[in-house]
Amino acid sequence: MIISPIPMIAAAAQAPATDLRACFALSDRDRVLTFDQRGPENRLGLAVSLCALRFLGFVPDDIASVPDEALVFVAGQVDAAPHELLAYGARAQTRSDHVQLAMAHLDWRRADDRDRERLAIWLSERAVEHDSPAALIDLAGEHLRARRVLRPPVDTLTRMIATARADAHRRIEQLLADELADGRRGIGLSRGSACARVVPLDKEILMRRTPRPRSLTIAGACALAGAVVLALALTGPAPVGAQPSKRDRGCHPLHTRTLAATAHARVFASRRFIPETRTRVTYGCLLSRTRPFRFYRADFPTGFAPIALAGRYVAYGAYSDCAASFCDPNSVVLQDLKNGKVRLADGPLRVADVSDLVLRAKGSLAWIGTSFDAQGAVQPGVQVVKAERGQPPVVLDAGLDVARGSLALAGTRLYWTKAGRPVSAPLG
Repeated sequence: MIISPIPMIAAAAQAPATDLRACFALSDRDRVLTFDQRGPENRLGLAVSLCALRFLGFVPDDIASVPDEALVFVAGQVDAAPHELLAYGARAQTRSDHVQLAMAHLDWRRADDRDRERLAIWLSERAVEHDSPAALIDLAGEHLRARRVLRPPVDTLTRMIATARADAHRRIEQLLADELADGRRGIGLSRGSACARVVPLDKEILMRRTPRPRSLTIAGACALAGAVVLALALTGPAPVGAQPSKRDRGCHPLHTRTLAATAHARVFASRRFIPETRTRVTYGCLLSRTRPFRFYRADFPTGFAPIALAGRYVAYGAYSDCAASFCDPNSVVLQDLKNGKVRLADGPLRVADVSDLVLRAKGSLAWIGTSFDAQGAVQPGVQVVKAERGQPPVVLDAGLDVARGSLALAGTRLYWTKAGRPVSAPLG
């Protein structure tokens, strides 16, 4: 198994524009730190290091690979020219000192032996669900970043993932071997396992017709077993007491795809589609509650985007094909994942689409998007709108020269770009 370091430019290119701008927006406290440095190249280098640590969970060696748009944005905040980053780090000690300074400033720390031990246990649990090394390294990065722990060197992480995958394979093989022991028929996995059904089939038939899966996970093994008996058509009733575990009922059910996640919450799409649409049923779940709540469902829904998580809240654009006069086709939704309550944050505004969306943990949000006029035509230009907690929406800016993808949130201040220049406003 080979896992290479994630280049900063590749990771940034895969990120939504809203996330990219948010991670490269410097707070007032960040600027105080950077302007304490001598020379524009050191100010720019430290600023990019701060953003990289927030965004990636580590500071890459090739710091100059920052995307051009982000570099121009950062350079403008620290009174430096983008090309001056090339002169940064002539002394290796400068870069090392800046990494330590950035970690102290952002309250991050290096992983110690106890952190590595906990990470190894956590990776073993995730490897049962995800056999892909690339998926595991992404999950590990998110896990460490949420806890403000600097990612270990890539060779260390590679060895930990290899060990976790080997341990997961042994656990799954032992689980299936126990269930197919002599004297038993079919697969009757124990309470809390991923396959909580009995398949009435002799083990000899199962072992003869089921090849070894290339990616061995509990879900894959159970799927193969179900395929041998023509899926669930031949599946018998669930045995008494064989109910899904709390985890499977909660925020991490099997066969779901993560759409957004933080250290406190997860948004996922299930395998089921909303009737008569091609939109998957989508849920948000607070990890401390382990109770998923279904996203707001408009008439004839077509999807949810963008999605923002902060604290107990999730915000998202909800789109619909509803063309009747009695309904608005699209909405900006704020949902409380503690109780599932939904608030349409756009109020009387008629939303056409949303390109940028930011959210505070207290439930205040802002977005950039277009709107419909009274006749249902999309109005020219875009609007910058905020809706503070419990308050109606307020249009902060509008026009053809407001840049989509430029909205960012740093603390309690919003930032966006108009006519090539940064603009800001408070978000309470």
